[in-house]
Amino acid sequence: AAPEGGVGWLSVSKMMAAYAWEGDCQPLPAEVVKYGGITSAARLMERMPGEAAVQLVGLEALSALVGTRIEGLEAFAENGGIRLIEAAMGAHTGEVLLQTKGIRALASGVLWSEAIQRKASYEASRAIALTKAGMDRHKSDQELQQAALEALDKYINKAGRKQEVAADGGDALVKSALSMHSGAPQIQKLGLHILNLLGAA
Repeated sequence: AAPEGGVGWLSVSKMMAAYAWEGDCQPLPAEVVKYGGITSAARLMERMPGEAAVQLVGLEALSALVGTRIEGLEAFAENGGIRLIEAAMGAHTGEVLLQTKGIRALASGVLWSEAIQRKASYEASRAIALTKAGMDRHKSDQELQQAALEALDKYINKAGRKQEVAADGGDALVKSALSMHSGAPQIQKLGLHILNLLGAA
């Protein structure tokens, strides 16, 4: 399949998943999951790992299709969604929007049940490493830095990974975000909160 075709199909899936039916009809996202939307998105990402546009729209489509529905999470886990997101982030380190959305997607995994985490091969330590790598590479991007700080806060408070967040210069990355984005109130609030949790304020 051509990259353009893949992007087009994934964009349609994302829009369909976001659309809410009115009345008594069953919500569409469950139907999209039922008929293989997540499987199809995952296969397209697998077939075109070098195409940043496909990986970005694929990541967005997976996130939209999964939502918070158990059917979506089950299908996401069965189709290696976490592995695909990690691979996309590792292969396209310079794509700031992909990195930002990947950071947010991985952070959502800390709220899943242990059973879903196991099924999805979710490992917070890998997610933390990818988050910090994104922070380091894209220090000037405000949206990524905010997403990363929100993620680090989750890893500390929801997953108990304080030591891993602090390791390998984690506190320095937080301080860099505070310094470079002094005019961003949410970054200032999150960054100072995380430094206090790390005992590095």
